[in-house]
Amino acid sequence: MTEVRQQLARWRRQRAIEQWTNRFSNPVRWGITGAEMARGTHDLRLVLRPVDVMPECRRPGQATFEVLKPTQWQQVAQEYRAGQLEFTPEAERIWQGMQLHILYGRRMPMHYTDPDAPGFLGRLLRTPGLEDRVVTAAGQPFRRVPEPLRWEVLSPADETGDYTFRLCQADGQPLPPVVCTLDGHPALYITEDTLYTGPRPVRDALDPNRETVIPAPALETSPGLSFLESLGVDLPARIRDRIRRVPFDIAIRCELRPIYPGSPTENCLLEVFAEATDGGRRERWDGHAWLVDNSKQPAKAARGSTIVLYDRSALREVPSWLEPLGLKPDPYNGRLAVRVTKKFPEVFVPWLKSLPPHVQVQLKGELATLAEDAVAGRVRLEATEAEIDWFDLRVVLDVSDTTLTPAEIKLLLNAKGPLRPPRRQGLAPPPVRPQRRGGRATRPPRPQPARAHRRDAAAPRTPTRRSRRPQVPSRTPG
Repeated sequence: MTEVRQQLARWRRQRAIEQWTNRFSNPVRWGITGAEMARGTHDLRLVLRPVDVMPECRRPGQATFEVLKPTQWQQVAQEYRAGQLEFTPEAERIWQGMQLHILYGRRMPMHYTDPDAPGFLGRLLRTPGLEDRVVTAAGQPFRRVPEPLRWEVLSPADETGDYTFRLCQADGQPLPPVVCTLDGHPALYITEDTLYTGPRPVRDALDPNRETVIPAPALETSPGLSFLESLGVDLPARIRDRIRRVPFDIAIRCELRPIYPGSPTENCLLEVFAEATDGGRRERWDGHAWLVDNSKQPAKAARGSTIVLYDRSALREVPSWLEPLGLKPDPYNGRLAVRVTKKFPEVFVPWLKSLPPHVQVQLKGELATLAEDAVAGRVRLEATEAEIDWFDLRVVLDVSDTTLTPAEIKLLLNAKGPLRPPRRQGLAPPPVRPQRRGGRATRPPRPQPARAHRRDAAAPRTPTRRSRRPQVPSRTPG
């Protein structure tokens, strides 16, 4: 048996040597190839041409950037995912935006009309430190003009004329041809070699590369004036004296509703409305934008008459007012909602007090009690001597400014300090219903006092000792 064990040991060792030799014979598996050792840090930049965006790469050992073929970009993407390729910090930001474009099989160059191109370019152009990574077709960084562009409005020469809109520089000089416009803050206008900031692009109404003519009867209306204010232009002198500004009144309606019929869980539903003081316009906030009620449209102004301009400046603050509640759309009721939990009053009451005084708040049902002053109470203990060495102990709640039922007093005691709404699950305790015994309706028994001994009040009893005194039945007060 000894010789067999020795042969088996030699066979096992020879097998282990062969296995490890085969593993070491594949250098690619262990990442020690000469090609990988020669890789270094890659750099990227974007060239903005008149019709598209071309990315260029500078590989290790090269002095200039070059355009890669689609198969080369695919190889770069594979090596990057495998951790075999590194980018400079500036190139890393560019790659994070364009790698999905490559992985989805889209060909380079990237066009300005691609769905992901405007957002990708806007982030890069607004990021400090990337000025030399987004260049012109000549390979030079863009000249950046700090003064924003503006819309210039030319009034008609006579009563039958039209208004003319054109985009110009801050000093009134004409603008070079615009290659691309990018939404955001601020909005960006890209020309052949210059980058401008300016007003929000209005692609379906105004063309930045040419003059736009708008008929005077269409512009001299309430919606037309709102359009002029959105552009941030000075109102023409022809209609400036005819304007009558009408503010909005903001109202918030709140009520409790179950999340579905018969559910014990409730939501607090909110509706936010803004109605003009003249009653000619009404809007509703849906959590993302203001929706206009088409049933109320202002009447068209006659030529030379007063034009109503609805002042929507107060409506811009509404989203920030609602932020503390964490509202979410409720698809069942079609409103904004927040779940009613035990901590709901602690959030809702401070929010209610933080609203500006000009906001009208309508609280329906039990929610109206949260707008009232908090009910204050005082707890005291009453001890009544029952017999020798024994007394009855009663907890009494004094509430001087309201009248509470026994069930409401019990709810107030269980709250232990924090606000508690007056409804079950959301806002009060369930009503105290009479109990039926033998066909007769009886009220639930009154709470009985606790029987205590004089020694128990003087010092705490040791848990291991048991009293041998027989239990005395509790007395019913009254």
